[in-house]
Amino acid sequence: MTTRMKSLIFATNISLAMWACLIGIGVWAFQDNTPHLDGQLTASIGSSEGTKCY
Repeated sequence: MTTRMKSLIFATNISLAMWACLIGIGVWAFQDNTPHLDGQLTASIGSSEGTKCY
């Protein structure tokens, strides 16, 4: 394998890993019943029990 091919494979792996991290963080941040989110943000997004405004 040439050096160019190795660097292309390495860059692709890094890119896929970064996208996986971003998607994982997004899914984790917007799950129901997460205490780190502000209540107003959760209310504006809505939940499975309907939209709540406190």
